[in-house]
Amino acid sequence: MPVFYPRTDGSGFYAKASIQGSIVTFQLTERGVARLREAGVEPGGKFPLRLLLALYRPGDAFTLKGGTGPKGGYTEAEQFVFGFEENRAAEPFFPVCAVSGAQDDLHLVVSEEAGSPVARWIGPEARAALAGRTLLSLPLPLVTLEALARLEALGKLPAGSEAVRAWRQWLADDLGAEWEKFRRARAKKQAGLGLDMPGELSFG
Repeated sequence: MPVFYPRTDGSGFYAKASIQGSIVTFQLTERGVARLREAGVEPGGKFPLRLLLALYRPGDAFTLKGGTGPKGGYTEAEQFVFGFEENRAAEPFFPVCAVSGAQDDLHLVVSEEAGSPVARWIGPEARAALAGRTLLSLPLPLVTLEALARLEALGKLPAGSEAVRAWRQWLADDLGAEWEKFRRARAKKQAGLGLDMPGELSFG
């Protein structure tokens, strides 16, 4: 499960998660931090990977160059912190650069390849290498269902693109419902532990 951390310099917050064999650091916008705190996630607390997906989709959680850790080699402490079993169903939905496999600053890019347009998720370095062959480049948070429909109507996206199909499927997933699901689960857990319940004994 992702973990919510404060920056050591007090300038904000970030989250770390295990994604497809790497430990990835996600920067959080003020809106992203507010959503986590409203859901009851405090610094040092864990939350479901699908909530990180819900923040990542509109750009409230994002990666910077160098934010992805080395493959494999997890310590026992890391295995305990990130809870890898919980990730298996959600982590394949995080898009990665088709060239490098990284998640930094992704764009949906349509480029000319062997005379035909190809749509892929591409990071900054790979985008630079495509200079002169790029037909469309759209930052991940701007790739909404409405944007995809409009681009397809204008003939800007190649027909049958797997990248577009997978992204449309993810966008159709109701991640908003995950916030209420998480709140209910936390409330049930607290009630089971006897927290915030009236009639407890007073010591003192």
